[in-house]
Amino acid sequence: DYLRTFVEAIEYKLGVEGVKEPELLTKKRNVGDDVVYGPINVSSTLPGNTFEVWTTPSDNMESEEEKDTEESINELGKVAVVLGAGNQSMLTIIDVLDNVLRHRRPVIVKHHPLRPWLAAPYAIILEPLDKRGYFSQCEDVSVDVTKTLLSHPAVKHVHITGSFSTAKAVEDVLQKANPTLSSSKVKSMVTSELGCATPQIIDDGDYTELELLHVASMIACGKKSNCG
Repeated sequence: DYLRTFVEAIEYKLGVEGVKEPELLTKKRNVGDDVVYGPINVSSTLPGNTFEVWTTPSDNMESEEEKDTEESINELGKVAVVLGAGNQSMLTIIDVLDNVLRHRRPVIVKHHPLRPWLAAPYAIILEPLDKRGYFSQCEDVSVDVTKTLLSHPAVKHVHITGSFSTAKAVEDVLQKANPTLSSSKVKSMVTSELGCATPQIIDDGDYTELELLHVASMIACGKKSNCG
């Protein structure tokens, strides 16, 4: 679904004939000073689950073309480091594709210590990017080695899936490695999907054995797919 949605959005942006406007963009409304897109379904595999995108306009907003051009010029010779997710195998690939295809950044993936075995399938799946010099990967060795990687002058951007404290630690490393940059500039070098602990809430009531089995299955599935 991610790749299909991404390709359709790019084709629409490029004005490819016959490509419809993405569904998310067709559902636009204003809420106060914010512009809200959606809601639309998350995925065909998750019926009933929807999402919205809330945006706050800035006084100095650039056009997408200006922003893309500026990013490309400023990031020549630079790379992005993706600190691999520990909960789901597909997340890091999406992060790689987002950085390479959307932001035009070569990527180095540092795999999560819980998922070193992802290096082999990633080498196969991302071989076309590897051959073109857009993708490289390494296993987790130690915190000190990761800090050395993040401190390299070629690192322009870091993406992390993890906790807020880890994201702050990454910012601290980048700040020490780039003492002439302001704290706001360093913050702009980091994007993150900060983990959350979403509880399973079962309300009081009378349930059949089948309903309880379904709830138990959902809890077990959530724990297994997110590394417990």
